[in-house]
Amino acid sequence: MLFNESSRIRWTLSYGDESIERVDYFKYLGVWLDSDLKWEYQIGKLNSKLSQVAGIFKKISPVVPDQTKKMLYFSLFHSHMVYGIAVWGAAGSSTVSQLQTTQNKAIKNLFGYRRRTATAFIHTRNQLLTVGSTYSAVVCNHIHKVLHGGIHTNTVLGREKLMTLHFSSFFFIPFLRDVFVTRFVYIVLSAA
Repeated sequence: MLFNESSRIRWTLSYGDESIERVDYFKYLGVWLDSDLKWEYQIGKLNSKLSQVAGIFKKISPVVPDQTKKMLYFSLFHSHMVYGIAVWGAAGSSTVSQLQTTQNKAIKNLFGYRRRTATAFIHTRNQLLTVGSTYSAVVCNHIHKVLHGGIHTNTVLGREKLMTLHFSSFFFIPFLRDVFVTRFVYIVLSAA
C-alpha cells in the first residue's frame, strides 16, 4: 500500500515478476487501513457494526436484568470498540465523533435513558469511558507496560532512553477529559 501518493508520480511496485496492485483500503489483522491513513473507512465500518448492536440493545433492554446490562455492554459493544483503538483512536475529531454518538446511543438504549439525558451523567453513573478517554487509557496503559518492561517493544530507543523522554511531549495524549482517565494518567506517569 502506498500512503499519500502524489497524483503526478505514478509508482509501480513489483515483487519478482508480479506487480502489486494499488488499493484504496485493505484489511489487516481486523483493522481497515486506507491509503491516506485518515481511518475514515475503519471507523465507518466499526460504526456500522456498533449501530446494529445499539439497535439490539434497545430491543432487549426491557427484558434484561440490570446486573446483566453492563456485562452485555462490555461483551457486545466495548470489545469491538476497543480493538485496534491504539492505532485508529487518534483520527480526526469529526471522524471519531461519529463513533462517540453511536456509543452514547447504545448506552442510552441499553440502560433505558431518554434521548435527551446528558451523556456525561450517563458515563459517570455507569462508570463507562468515552471513546476518546478509552483511547487515552489504552495508550497510557501501553506506555506504562513499555516503561516497566511488561511488554516487548520494537522501538529504536532502549528502556533507559524512554525513561529520559518520559516527561517530554513525546508522550502527549489527547482527549484527557474524563475523571477516570485523569486519575489513571496520574498513576501511570507518577509510577515511572
